[in-house]
Amino acid sequence: MNYLLEKFDCIFKPGGDPTPYAEHHINTETHPSVSVPSYRMTPMKKELLSKQIEDLLEKVVIEECESAYGAPVVLIPKPDGKTRLCIDCRKLNEITVPDSYPLPRMDDLLRSAKHRTFRPTIDLKSGYH
Repeated sequence: MNYLLEKFDCIFKPGGDPTPYAEHHINTETHPSVSVPSYRMTPMKKELLSKQIEDLLEKVVIEECESAYGAPVVLIPKPDGKTRLCIDCRKLNEITVPDSYPLPRMDDLLRSAKHRTFRPTIDLKSGYH
């Protein structure tokens, strides 16, 4: 296992460029775009927000966008005193057409992964970024 991790270390390192193989579109049919004004923030929270956005731009986790859609940002306090950047997409969710296919059953997924050697992990520290 260590041999594979070392040989293909570029695959497992954090950061890097986004994959060109995945693209996602949100179906709102013909509904006009929604843009919700920003929520009020203290100057201290604005500074924290600027630093987090700058960090995410630098890591290429986010990119600048000129969309007609807009959602306010919320800084949620974490138990360690830091903050987590979240986006309030409730208005967008209201006009989004739900996917029409069923989600797989968890017991089926677990059964199919029973004899697998590798399993995917998720980023619990930074919420996927």
